[in-house]
Amino acid sequence: MGTPPDDLQKRGRAGAKGTPNEVRNDAAPMLARVSGRAWEGVKQGLDAIDDTAQQAREASVKASKSIVAYTRKKPVRALAIAAASGALLHAAVRMFKPTRDRQPGARNR
Repeated sequence: MGTPPDDLQKRGRAGAKGTPNEVRNDAAPMLARVSGRAWEGVKQGLDAIDDTAQQAREASVKASKSIVAYTRKKPVRALAIAAASGALLHAAVRMFKPTRDRQPGARNR
Protein backbone atom coordinates (compact mmCIF):
# COMPACT_ATOMS: atom_id res chain seq x y z
CA MET A 1 0.00 0.00 0.00
CA GLY A 2 2.48 2.62 1.10
CA THR A 3 5.65 3.12 3.00
CA PRO A 4 5.28 2.81 6.76
CA PRO A 5 5.90 6.09 8.62
CA ASP A 6 8.84 4.61 10.55
CA ASP A 7 10.54 3.65 7.28
CA LEU A 8 10.05 7.17 5.91
CA GLN A 9 11.63 8.67 9.01
CA LYS A 10 14.63 6.35 8.71
CA ARG A 11 15.12 7.14 5.04
CA GLY A 12 14.76 10.86 5.75
CA ARG A 13 17.42 10.73 8.43
CA ALA A 14 19.72 8.70 6.20
CA GLY A 15 19.33 11.16 3.32
CA ALA A 16 19.99 14.19 5.51
CA LYS A 17 23.76 14.36 5.83
CA GLY A 18 25.32 16.78 8.26
CA THR A 19 24.11 18.74 11.21
CA PRO A 20 20.60 20.16 11.37
CA ASN A 21 22.01 23.63 10.64
CA GLU A 22 23.80 22.34 7.52
CA VAL A 23 20.64 20.62 6.29
CA ARG A 24 18.61 23.77 6.93
CA ASN A 25 21.19 25.93 5.11
CA ASP A 26 21.17 23.54 2.13
CA ALA A 27 17.35 23.48 2.01
CA ALA A 28 16.81 27.24 2.32
CA PRO A 29 17.73 28.17 -1.30
CA MET A 30 15.59 25.36 -2.68
CA LEU A 31 12.62 26.43 -0.56
CA ALA A 32 13.09 30.03 -1.70
CA ARG A 33 13.04 28.93 -5.37
CA VAL A 34 9.95 26.77 -4.86
CA SER A 35 8.07 29.49 -2.98
CA GLY A 36 9.08 32.03 -5.65
CA ARG A 37 7.69 29.81 -8.39
CA ALA A 38 4.51 29.23 -6.42
CA TRP A 39 4.06 32.97 -5.96
CA GLU A 40 4.59 33.52 -9.72
CA GLY A 41 1.82 31.01 -10.43
CA VAL A 42 -0.53 32.69 -7.96
CA LYS A 43 0.26 36.11 -9.45
CA GLN A 44 -0.45 34.86 -12.98
CA GLY A 45 -3.77 33.42 -11.81
CA LEU A 46 -4.75 36.68 -10.13
CA ASP A 47 -3.78 38.66 -13.25
CA ALA A 48 -5.94 36.36 -15.39
CA ILE A 49 -8.88 36.86 -13.02
CA ASP A 50 -8.42 40.64 -13.16
CA ASP A 51 -8.31 40.58 -16.97
CA THR A 52 -11.46 38.48 -17.17
CA ALA A 53 -13.29 40.71 -14.70
CA GLN A 54 -12.29 43.81 -16.69
CA GLN A 55 -13.57 42.25 -19.92
CA ALA A 56 -16.85 41.36 -18.21
CA ARG A 57 -17.23 44.93 -16.91
CA GLU A 58 -16.60 46.35 -20.37
CA ALA A 59 -19.08 43.95 -21.97
CA SER A 60 -21.78 44.80 -19.40
CA VAL A 61 -21.28 48.55 -19.92
CA LYS A 62 -21.53 48.08 -23.69
CA ALA A 63 -24.68 45.96 -23.33
CA SER A 64 -26.22 48.47 -20.93
CA LYS A 65 -25.62 51.35 -23.33
CA SER A 66 -27.05 49.32 -26.19
CA ILE A 67 -30.19 48.44 -24.21
CA VAL A 68 -30.73 52.06 -23.18
CA ALA A 69 -30.32 53.26 -26.78
CA TYR A 70 -32.76 50.62 -28.08
CA THR A 71 -35.29 51.45 -25.37
CA ARG A 72 -35.15 55.15 -26.25
CA LYS A 73 -35.68 54.39 -29.96
CA LYS A 74 -38.45 51.81 -29.53
CA PRO A 75 -39.96 51.98 -26.03
CA VAL A 76 -43.10 49.93 -26.78
CA ARG A 77 -41.15 47.10 -28.39
CA ALA A 78 -38.59 47.17 -25.55
CA LEU A 79 -41.43 46.89 -23.03
CA ALA A 80 -42.91 43.94 -24.91
CA ILE A 81 -39.50 42.22 -25.02
CA ALA A 82 -39.01 42.82 -21.30
CA ALA A 83 -42.46 41.43 -20.48
CA ALA A 84 -41.91 38.35 -22.64
CA SER A 85 -38.48 37.80 -21.09
CA GLY A 86 -39.92 38.08 -17.59
CA ALA A 87 -42.70 35.63 -18.40
CA LEU A 88 -40.21 33.18 -19.88
CA LEU A 89 -37.93 33.46 -16.85
CA HIS A 90 -40.88 32.98 -14.49
CA ALA A 91 -42.01 29.86 -16.39
CA ALA A 92 -38.48 28.43 -16.34
CA VAL A 93 -38.13 28.98 -12.60
CA ARG A 94 -41.52 27.39 -11.91
CA MET A 95 -40.68 24.43 -14.14
CA PHE A 96 -37.42 23.65 -12.36
CA LYS A 97 -38.52 24.51 -8.83
CA PRO A 98 -40.14 21.53 -7.12
CA THR A 99 -43.46 22.22 -5.49
CA ARG A 100 -45.10 20.29 -2.67
CA ASP A 101 -47.67 18.88 -5.07
CA ARG A 102 -45.02 17.47 -7.40
CA GLN A 103 -42.76 15.92 -4.77
CA PRO A 104 -43.19 12.18 -4.35
CA GLY A 105 -44.84 11.21 -1.09
CA ALA A 106 -45.96 14.79 -0.35
CA ARG A 107 -49.34 15.32 1.22
CA ASN A 108 -51.73 17.87 -0.20
CA ARG A 109 -53.09 20.33 2.33
